[in-house]
Amino acid sequence: MTTLKIQLIQLSILIMLTLSSKLTVLGLLSKYTMFVVFTTQTQLTLSSMSKAPFAGPCRVLAIANNKGGVAKTTSTVSLGSCLRWMGFRVLLVDMDPQANLTTNLAGKGFEPESHMGDVLSGALPIQQIILSYEPVEGEDPEQKQLGSNLDYAPASYLMNLMESGLQKKREYPTMLRTALRAVRPFYDFILIDTPPNLQTYMHLSLTAADAWAIPVEPELFGQEGLIKIMEAVESIKDVSNPSLQLLGLFFTRFNPKIRNSTHQEIVDELTREFGADKILQNIRKDASMIKAQRRTHTIQYLAPESNVAADYRALTHQLLAQLNPTA
Repeated sequence: MTTLKIQLIQLSILIMLTLSSKLTVLGLLSKYTMFVVFTTQTQLTLSSMSKAPFAGPCRVLAIANNKGGVAKTTSTVSLGSCLRWMGFRVLLVDMDPQANLTTNLAGKGFEPESHMGDVLSGALPIQQIILSYEPVEGEDPEQKQLGSNLDYAPASYLMNLMESGLQKKREYPTMLRTALRAVRPFYDFILIDTPPNLQTYMHLSLTAADAWAIPVEPELFGQEGLIKIMEAVESIKDVSNPSLQLLGLFFTRFNPKIRNSTHQEIVDELTREFGADKILQNIRKDASMIKAQRRTHTIQYLAPESNVAADYRALTHQLLAQLNPTA
Protein backbone atom coordinates (compact mmCIF):
# COMPACT_ATOMS: atom_id res chain seq x y z
CA MET A 1 0.00 0.00 0.00
CA THR A 2 1.18 3.48 -0.83
CA THR A 3 2.32 5.27 2.30
CA LEU A 4 0.63 8.61 2.92
CA LYS A 5 1.69 11.50 5.04
CA ILE A 6 -1.44 12.60 6.85
CA GLN A 7 -1.01 15.41 9.32
CA LEU A 8 -3.50 15.92 12.08
CA ILE A 9 -4.01 19.69 12.21
CA GLN A 10 -6.94 19.96 14.60
CA LEU A 11 -5.06 21.78 17.35
CA SER A 12 -4.04 24.62 15.07
CA ILE A 13 -7.74 25.36 14.89
CA LEU A 14 -8.47 24.53 18.51
CA ILE A 15 -5.78 26.92 19.71
CA MET A 16 -7.47 29.77 17.93
CA LEU A 17 -10.62 28.92 19.84
CA THR A 18 -8.91 28.42 23.20
CA LEU A 19 -5.83 30.66 23.17
CA SER A 20 -5.40 30.55 26.89
CA SER A 21 -5.01 26.79 27.07
CA LYS A 22 -1.64 25.23 27.93
CA LEU A 23 -1.02 22.27 25.72
CA THR A 24 1.56 19.57 25.20
CA VAL A 25 3.24 17.91 22.24
CA LEU A 26 2.15 14.56 20.92
CA GLY A 27 3.18 12.46 17.97
CA LEU A 28 1.96 9.05 16.82
CA LEU A 29 3.32 7.02 13.92
CA SER A 30 1.25 4.10 12.66
CA LYS A 31 1.66 1.61 9.84
CA TYR A 32 -0.23 3.63 7.28
CA THR A 33 -0.31 7.23 8.45
CA MET A 34 1.43 9.80 10.52
CA PHE A 35 -0.57 11.80 13.05
CA VAL A 36 1.16 14.83 14.48
CA VAL A 37 -0.30 17.23 17.02
CA PHE A 38 1.54 20.55 17.20
CA THR A 39 1.00 22.47 20.43
CA THR A 40 2.63 25.20 22.43
CA GLN A 41 2.15 27.26 25.58
CA THR A 42 2.09 30.51 23.63
CA GLN A 43 -0.45 31.94 21.24
CA LEU A 44 -0.41 30.56 17.72
CA THR A 45 -1.88 31.92 14.49
CA LEU A 46 -3.16 30.28 11.34
CA SER A 47 -0.61 32.03 9.14
CA SER A 48 -0.16 28.87 7.11
CA MET A 49 -3.86 28.97 6.23
CA SER A 50 -3.89 32.35 4.50
CA LYS A 51 -7.34 33.53 3.56
CA ALA A 52 -8.11 33.47 -0.15
CA PRO A 53 -9.89 36.43 -1.77
CA PHE A 54 -13.51 35.37 -1.28
CA ALA A 55 -16.15 38.04 -0.84
CA GLY A 56 -18.18 36.68 2.03
CA PRO A 57 -18.18 34.21 4.91
CA CYS A 58 -17.50 30.49 4.70
CA ARG A 59 -19.99 28.68 2.49
CA VAL A 60 -21.09 25.10 3.15
CA LEU A 61 -21.82 23.09 0.03
CA ALA A 62 -23.39 19.61 -0.02
CA ILE A 63 -22.94 17.26 -2.98
CA ALA A 64 -26.03 15.10 -2.87
CA ASN A 65 -28.14 12.59 -4.74
CA ASN A 66 -30.35 9.80 -3.42
CA LYS A 67 -28.71 7.34 -5.80
CA GLY A 68 -25.33 5.73 -5.34
CA GLY A 69 -22.73 5.44 -8.07
CA VAL A 70 -23.21 8.96 -9.49
CA ALA A 71 -19.76 10.23 -8.43
CA LYS A 72 -20.75 12.16 -5.29
CA THR A 73 -17.49 11.35 -3.52
CA THR A 74 -15.40 11.83 -6.65
CA SER A 75 -17.02 15.21 -7.18
CA THR A 76 -16.62 16.33 -3.57
CA VAL A 77 -12.90 15.52 -3.57
CA SER A 78 -12.33 16.96 -7.05
CA LEU A 79 -14.17 20.22 -6.36
CA GLY A 80 -12.38 20.56 -3.03
CA SER A 81 -9.05 19.97 -4.73
CA CYS A 82 -9.82 22.62 -7.37
CA LEU A 83 -10.80 25.17 -4.72
CA ARG A 84 -7.68 24.40 -2.68
CA TRP A 85 -5.50 24.67 -5.78
CA MET A 86 -7.00 28.11 -6.36
CA GLY A 87 -5.86 29.18 -2.90
CA PHE A 88 -9.07 28.79 -0.92
CA ARG A 89 -9.15 27.23 2.52
CA VAL A 90 -11.20 24.04 2.19
CA LEU A 91 -12.56 21.42 4.56
CA LEU A 92 -14.15 18.21 3.28
CA VAL A 93 -16.64 16.48 5.57
CA ASP A 94 -17.38 12.77 5.06
CA MET A 95 -20.97 12.14 6.15
CA ASP A 96 -21.31 8.73 4.51
CA PRO A 97 -20.74 5.69 6.78
CA GLN A 98 -19.28 3.92 3.74
CA ALA A 99 -16.38 6.37 4.23
CA ASN A 100 -15.45 6.46 0.54
CA LEU A 101 -14.12 10.01 0.78
CA THR A 102 -11.95 9.00 3.73
CA THR A 103 -10.64 5.98 1.82
CA ASN A 104 -10.06 8.15 -1.26
CA LEU A 105 -7.74 10.40 0.73
CA ALA A 106 -6.25 8.01 3.29
CA GLY A 107 -6.09 4.74 1.39
CA LYS A 108 -7.68 1.33 1.78
CA GLY A 109 -7.51 -0.23 5.21
CA PHE A 110 -7.45 3.07 7.05
CA GLU A 111 -9.83 3.36 10.00
CA PRO A 112 -9.75 6.74 11.77
CA GLU A 113 -9.36 6.87 15.51
CA SER A 114 -12.21 9.37 15.66
CA HIS A 115 -14.81 10.35 13.09
CA MET A 116 -17.92 12.42 12.37
CA GLY A 117 -20.04 10.07 14.45
CA ASP A 118 -18.04 11.12 17.50
CA VAL A 119 -18.65 14.76 16.62
CA LEU A 120 -22.40 14.36 16.17
CA SER A 121 -22.75 12.36 19.38
CA GLY A 122 -21.07 15.16 21.30
CA ALA A 123 -18.02 13.11 22.27
CA LEU A 124 -15.55 15.39 20.41
CA PRO A 125 -15.58 18.80 18.74
CA ILE A 126 -14.99 18.63 15.00
CA GLN A 127 -11.66 20.45 15.24
CA GLN A 128 -10.25 17.45 17.11
CA ILE A 129 -10.86 14.96 14.30
CA ILE A 130 -9.67 16.92 11.25
CA LEU A 131 -6.95 15.23 9.21
CA SER A 132 -4.93 16.64 6.32
CA TYR A 133 -4.21 14.75 3.11
CA GLU A 134 -0.93 15.40 1.32
CA PRO A 135 0.48 13.62 -1.74
CA VAL A 136 3.21 11.09 -1.11
CA GLU A 137 6.67 12.56 -0.66
CA GLY A 138 9.37 11.42 -3.04
CA GLU A 139 7.35 11.71 -6.22
CA ASP A 140 8.09 14.18 -9.00
CA PRO A 141 8.36 17.54 -7.19
CA GLU A 142 7.17 19.35 -10.31
CA GLN A 143 3.79 17.71 -9.80
CA LYS A 144 3.43 19.43 -6.45
CA GLN A 145 1.43 22.58 -6.64
CA LEU A 146 -0.48 24.95 -4.42
CA GLY A 147 -3.44 23.18 -2.93
CA SER A 148 -2.22 19.59 -3.14
CA ASN A 149 -3.15 19.17 0.53
CA LEU A 150 -6.76 18.87 1.71
CA ASP A 151 -8.26 19.00 5.19
CA TYR A 152 -11.01 16.49 5.85
CA ALA A 153 -13.20 15.20 8.67
CA PRO A 154 -13.32 11.40 8.27
CA ALA A 155 -16.22 8.97 8.47
CA SER A 156 -16.40 5.40 9.73
CA TYR A 157 -18.64 2.37 9.25
CA LEU A 158 -19.34 2.69 12.98
CA MET A 159 -21.58 5.63 12.14
CA ASN A 160 -24.16 3.07 11.01
CA LEU A 161 -24.55 2.02 14.64
CA MET A 162 -25.14 5.57 15.84
CA GLU A 163 -28.05 6.68 13.66
CA SER A 164 -30.93 5.70 15.94
CA GLY A 165 -29.28 7.31 18.95
CA LEU A 166 -28.69 10.58 17.09
CA GLN A 167 -32.32 10.76 16.01
CA LYS A 168 -33.43 10.73 19.65
CA LYS A 169 -31.45 13.85 20.51
CA ARG A 170 -33.49 17.02 20.89
CA GLU A 171 -30.99 18.98 18.81
CA TYR A 172 -30.96 16.30 16.07
CA PRO A 173 -31.97 18.41 13.04
CA THR A 174 -29.24 21.02 13.49
CA MET A 175 -26.42 19.08 15.15
CA LEU A 176 -24.12 19.14 12.08
CA ARG A 177 -24.81 22.81 11.46
CA THR A 178 -23.89 23.51 15.09
CA ALA A 179 -20.74 21.35 14.90
CA LEU A 180 -19.47 23.18 11.82
CA ARG A 181 -19.93 26.57 13.45
CA ALA A 182 -16.68 26.14 15.37
CA VAL A 183 -14.54 25.81 12.22
CA ARG A 184 -16.35 28.02 9.72
CA PRO A 185 -14.16 31.05 10.57
CA PHE A 186 -11.08 29.12 9.42
CA TYR A 187 -12.31 27.97 6.00
CA ASP A 188 -13.69 29.60 2.88
CA PHE A 189 -15.55 26.47 1.82
CA ILE A 190 -16.78 23.34 3.57
CA LEU A 191 -17.85 20.55 1.19
CA ILE A 192 -20.00 17.70 2.48
CA ASP A 193 -20.01 14.25 0.91
CA THR A 194 -23.41 12.67 1.53
CA PRO A 195 -24.68 9.07 1.67
CA PRO A 196 -26.79 7.50 -1.12
CA ASN A 197 -30.03 7.55 0.89
CA LEU A 198 -32.46 10.00 2.47
CA GLN A 199 -31.87 9.02 6.07
CA THR A 200 -30.08 10.60 9.04
CA TYR A 201 -26.80 11.76 7.56
CA MET A 202 -28.32 13.13 4.37
CA HIS A 203 -30.87 15.08 6.39
CA LEU A 204 -28.18 16.54 8.65
CA SER A 205 -26.00 17.44 5.67
CA LEU A 206 -28.69 19.33 3.80
CA THR A 207 -29.80 21.10 6.96
CA ALA A 208 -26.22 22.27 7.56
CA ALA A 209 -25.58 23.36 3.96
CA ASP A 210 -25.91 26.85 2.52
CA ALA A 211 -26.17 25.39 -0.97
CA TRP A 212 -26.15 22.06 -2.74
CA ALA A 213 -25.37 20.61 -6.15
CA ILE A 214 -26.53 17.37 -7.71
CA PRO A 215 -24.34 14.93 -9.65
CA VAL A 216 -26.49 12.90 -12.05
CA GLU A 217 -25.55 10.05 -14.32
CA PRO A 218 -27.56 10.46 -17.56
CA GLU A 219 -29.31 7.13 -17.18
CA LEU A 220 -32.88 6.23 -16.22
CA PHE A 221 -32.20 5.16 -12.61
CA GLY A 222 -30.13 8.27 -12.01
CA GLN A 223 -33.15 10.37 -12.90
CA GLU A 224 -35.37 8.45 -10.49
CA GLY A 225 -32.98 9.15 -7.60
CA LEU A 226 -33.09 12.83 -8.47
CA ILE A 227 -36.88 12.99 -8.18
CA LYS A 228 -36.80 11.53 -4.69
CA ILE A 229 -34.13 13.84 -3.33
CA MET A 230 -35.87 16.91 -4.72
CA GLU A 231 -38.98 15.95 -2.74
CA ALA A 232 -36.90 15.46 0.41
CA VAL A 233 -35.16 18.80 -0.01
CA GLU A 234 -38.49 20.63 -0.19
CA SER A 235 -39.41 19.08 3.15
CA ILE A 236 -36.06 20.09 4.68
CA LYS A 237 -36.49 23.64 3.42
CA ASP A 238 -39.96 23.81 4.96
CA VAL A 239 -38.81 22.55 8.35
CA SER A 240 -35.17 23.36 9.06
CA ASN A 241 -33.30 25.13 6.23
CA PRO A 242 -35.49 27.50 4.20
CA SER A 243 -32.51 29.30 2.63
CA LEU A 244 -30.93 26.16 1.10
CA GLN A 245 -29.86 27.12 -2.44
CA LEU A 246 -29.80 24.73 -5.39
CA LEU A 247 -26.77 25.64 -7.49
CA GLY A 248 -27.66 23.18 -10.21
CA LEU A 249 -27.00 19.69 -11.46
CA PHE A 250 -24.17 18.26 -13.50
CA PHE A 251 -23.94 15.08 -15.53
CA THR A 252 -21.16 12.73 -14.49
CA ARG A 253 -19.43 10.00 -16.48
CA PHE A 254 -20.70 11.91 -19.46
CA ASN A 255 -19.68 10.61 -22.86
CA PRO A 256 -20.33 13.18 -25.60
CA LYS A 257 -19.91 10.45 -28.22
CA ILE A 258 -22.95 8.54 -26.94
CA ARG A 259 -26.09 9.47 -28.79
CA ASN A 260 -28.44 6.70 -27.70
CA SER A 261 -32.01 7.76 -27.11
CA THR A 262 -32.12 7.24 -23.33
CA HIS A 263 -28.92 9.16 -22.70
CA GLN A 264 -29.97 12.19 -24.71
CA GLU A 265 -33.61 12.05 -23.63
CA ILE A 266 -32.66 12.35 -19.96
CA VAL A 267 -30.28 15.24 -20.64
CA ASP A 268 -32.98 17.05 -22.61
CA GLU A 269 -35.73 16.30 -20.10
CA LEU A 270 -33.78 17.53 -17.08
CA THR A 271 -32.72 20.62 -19.00
CA ARG A 272 -36.37 21.42 -19.65
CA GLU A 273 -37.38 20.67 -16.05
CA PHE A 274 -34.66 22.67 -14.28
CA GLY A 275 -33.87 25.26 -16.93
CA ALA A 276 -30.66 25.63 -18.88
CA ASP A 277 -29.22 27.95 -16.22
CA LYS A 278 -29.28 25.09 -13.70
CA ILE A 279 -27.45 22.62 -15.95
CA LEU A 280 -23.79 22.88 -15.05
CA GLN A 281 -20.57 21.65 -16.65
CA ASN A 282 -20.67 18.02 -17.79
CA ILE A 283 -18.00 15.76 -16.29
CA ARG A 284 -16.60 13.49 -18.97
CA LYS A 285 -15.82 9.85 -18.37
CA ASP A 286 -12.05 9.52 -18.08
CA ALA A 287 -9.87 6.55 -17.15
CA SER A 288 -7.40 8.87 -15.44
CA MET A 289 -9.88 9.34 -12.58
CA ILE A 290 -9.80 5.62 -11.78
CA LYS A 291 -6.01 5.71 -11.87
CA ALA A 292 -5.92 8.65 -9.47
CA GLN A 293 -8.27 6.93 -7.01
CA ARG A 294 -6.27 3.70 -7.09
CA ARG A 295 -3.12 5.64 -6.25
CA THR A 296 -4.89 7.66 -3.54
CA HIS A 297 -4.43 10.96 -5.33
CA THR A 298 -6.70 13.76 -6.40
CA ILE A 299 -7.17 14.18 -10.13
CA GLN A 300 -5.80 17.74 -9.99
CA TYR A 301 -2.57 16.38 -8.55
CA LEU A 302 -2.09 13.27 -10.66
CA ALA A 303 -3.51 14.29 -14.04
CA PRO A 304 -4.23 18.03 -14.14
CA GLU A 305 -4.23 18.03 -17.98
CA SER A 306 -6.85 15.29 -18.27
CA ASN A 307 -10.35 15.92 -19.59
CA VAL A 308 -11.97 15.17 -16.25
CA ALA A 309 -9.65 17.55 -14.38
CA ALA A 310 -10.46 20.32 -16.86
CA ASP A 311 -14.17 19.62 -16.46
CA TYR A 312 -14.03 19.87 -12.67
CA ARG A 313 -12.11 23.15 -12.92
CA ALA A 314 -14.80 24.54 -15.18
CA LEU A 315 -17.50 23.32 -12.80
CA THR A 316 -15.68 24.91 -9.87
CA HIS A 317 -15.67 28.27 -11.62
CA GLN A 318 -19.40 27.96 -12.29
CA LEU A 319 -20.15 27.20 -8.65
CA LEU A 320 -17.97 30.09 -7.50
CA ALA A 321 -19.85 32.46 -9.78
CA GLN A 322 -23.13 31.48 -8.11
CA LEU A 323 -21.80 31.45 -4.56
CA ASN A 324 -19.87 34.69 -4.94
CA PRO A 325 -21.72 36.77 -7.57
CA THR A 326 -20.22 40.09 -6.39
CA ALA A 327 -16.57 38.99 -6.81
